[in-house]
Amino acid sequence: MEIFGELVAEDPAVLKKQVAFDFPRDTEHVRALLQAAGFEIQALWQDSIVFRYGTPEQVLEHLLKSGAGTAFHDAIDPARRPALTERFLQMLASRHAPGKGFEVRHEYVACVGNRLPAPA
Repeated sequence: MEIFGELVAEDPAVLKKQVAFDFPRDTEHVRALLQAAGFEIQALWQDSIVFRYGTPEQVLEHLLKSGAGTAFHDAIDPARRPALTERFLQMLASRHAPGKGFEVRHEYVACVGNRLPAPA
């Protein structure tokens, strides 16, 4: 997301639509939202998972297949996409030491809950 932001900041005209996410801040944010929607929380946790790759191209493939980068990719003017994709790969490669590989970390909040009965 950081590299995408930098690329767009260099030339905002590459966007054909705005991209903004409203991810939950933490477990307490999720708790408040779900309780306000009438759910009783059974379990609630926050964690992350790390995926490791050997090349920037594998990172990009992961981001597009997982959906994490799809909204950004789709927001770019299709005519500008190939050049920006190449620039993304170059920037990603330049930020990592050779031979160290690449990590993609997905942070998440998970919850199990029951909808409370509606007031009579």
